[in-house]
Amino acid sequence: MASAGVFSVIAGDRDAGQALASNPAVSMVSFTGSSATGSKIMTSCAPRLAQTMLELGGKSALVMCVRALFCLLSLAMPAH
Repeated sequence: MASAGVFSVIAGDRDAGQALASNPAVSMVSFTGSSATGSKIMTSCAPRLAQTMLELGGKSALVMCVRALFCLLSLAMPAH
């Protein structure tokens, strides 16, 4: 199981999104939506080199199953 705060989902309006994308404590932003909004997110994240994962302009949103998330996390964590 991942530690608290490793993965958070936040739903909100543009003000919430702007606060999230410009927050220096946020190391990665994932977004599915319009290219115009994706461009704004990139602009907010670029000065601090925060990672982004953007799914823009299409009808095929990225869907990640819980099992896949845990598989990805286990690959990223060093073995003890």
